[in-house]
Amino acid sequence: MKPKNNPATDDQAAIALLTRYHCPAPFHQVRAWFFGSIASPVMHVAPLQIVQSLWGGELPAMASERDANELLMVLINGLWNRLTAHQDHEHPFELWPTEVPVTRQGLRQLAQVRTQEIDGFIKGLFGPAEQLDLPQEANQAVTALADARSILGGVVDLLDDPSKPAEPEQLEALLVNLKQITHIVGTEINRASLACVRLRGGSPQPGPSPAKPTLH
Repeated sequence: MKPKNNPATDDQAAIALLTRYHCPAPFHQVRAWFFGSIASPVMHVAPLQIVQSLWGGELPAMASERDANELLMVLINGLWNRLTAHQDHEHPFELWPTEVPVTRQGLRQLAQVRTQEIDGFIKGLFGPAEQLDLPQEANQAVTALADARSILGGVVDLLDDPSKPAEPEQLEALLVNLKQITHIVGTEINRASLACVRLRGGSPQPGPSPAKPTLH
């Protein structure tokens, strides 16, 4: 019997390849980007195009065709295909687990990771479009993600400012808030995804869409 793939091991293989080819986006952002692309109602976008977009529109230089095939095998046959399983209530998409010390730098890292995941999902969901006809529930989710991103960006700016105090009890309280925001971000990403799944199935009809959130 063929052994089942280990998602954790497969993720490490993807991380290694992204690192080897100096992908500008970190792995946690890439998986959110892929999931946004999978959820997107934009049709006829091939996974290969999304992989190329990670490097600005074309694959990085490689030594051989074998290396290119390995990259596509790991990112498309592996990571992309694994993420397609998270389009229902029973198998929701989960944000990348991030354990950080309760320090100024640790909490900044956590806020930055969640910001990058929101950016990745929105990039994938909208693709090159500045506006989409999304179901109302997906519109609401996108708006909530934009609000969460604004808060997270404020946290990063706050922690980057050495003139702002960061006492241990304040950092503990901030960690609680960041965990709450993490839960909200995961919930809204899945809400948008499920709404788009229902749209592709024929219901409900799309409604007016907000503009694509500004990403930095």
